[in-house]
Amino acid sequence: MFVDASAPGKVILAGEHFVVHGGKALALAIDRYVDVRVSSSKHPLEVYHSERGEVDYLDQRGRWILSSEFRNLTPIETSVKKTFEYLGKRANLKLDISSNIPVSAGLGSSASLSAAIVKGVSHRLGYELSRDELIKVASESEKVVHGDPSGVDLATVISGGLVLFDGSTRRILKNVKDVDFPLVVGNSLDRRSTGDLVGNVGVLSSKYKDIFSLFVHLSDHVVEQGLEATLRGDLETLGRMFNISHGLLHSIGVSTAKLEAMIFKSLSHGALGAKVTGAGGGGCMIVLTGSEENRDMVGALKSLGSEPFIVRPDNYGVKSILKAK
Repeated sequence: MFVDASAPGKVILAGEHFVVHGGKALALAIDRYVDVRVSSSKHPLEVYHSERGEVDYLDQRGRWILSSEFRNLTPIETSVKKTFEYLGKRANLKLDISSNIPVSAGLGSSASLSAAIVKGVSHRLGYELSRDELIKVASESEKVVHGDPSGVDLATVISGGLVLFDGSTRRILKNVKDVDFPLVVGNSLDRRSTGDLVGNVGVLSSKYKDIFSLFVHLSDHVVEQGLEATLRGDLETLGRMFNISHGLLHSIGVSTAKLEAMIFKSLSHGALGAKVTGAGGGGCMIVLTGSEENRDMVGALKSLGSEPFIVRPDNYGVKSILKAK
């Protein structure tokens, strides 16, 4: 008997970075996934990486026996251990993990991994955790990766759909499940550390407190306008909010020359809007176009040495199913 669990990736439509400082963020779950199959194992914990065909496991003394000396399994181990602690129950488990979400690219790969593991392990042990419980448990491993994240990534990949998130209370203010419009994601292929970028913005916010507080206030207005535009299907206005949001992100130093080139290329090819998504400093940008223009946009972004792909909203969030072998 095993459990198949999956969690979507996410993009932030407006409000990233400012949500860390008490602002709001508008995020969308997307149809890229981390998949985790949870079954029994002879080891305390076994991790199979399906893309590489490699296995790591914890021995009976609690030591990792690694197939690669450079692999960091702390977030995975933390997700499993925190689930055990919350449930007051444990078992020897094997996790078969696969993903088509780029890592360290602003698409929520670490949140998706944590959510899928907590969902799959708890289901395998006979429990159906609520959304709030999943967020609470999975946030422990997110802290290992990002220090003290805002919580918007986990809230989005666990809930699915469109999420309005309040950074001051770290709560979901609105969750809409019936959104459907395509986006083009452009991966710059430049890796970066979310924690470092958030820290750099934190220094900036302390040095220029009055200006930064105005930016947070303005970003909140962009988020609200973006939400209203999305709900009424006004993609033209949503695109404008993308552009304003990106202007704010550029001004706090989280864009790069390559991301700027990708955004300029998108707008010059008729995009309704384009912006950095996530922490920036590399990673991904997103483009809003008319659906008939998406394939042309993919070609335009490829010409800059990026890796573009089309995504649509995921309206389900994290999910799992118990299966018999």
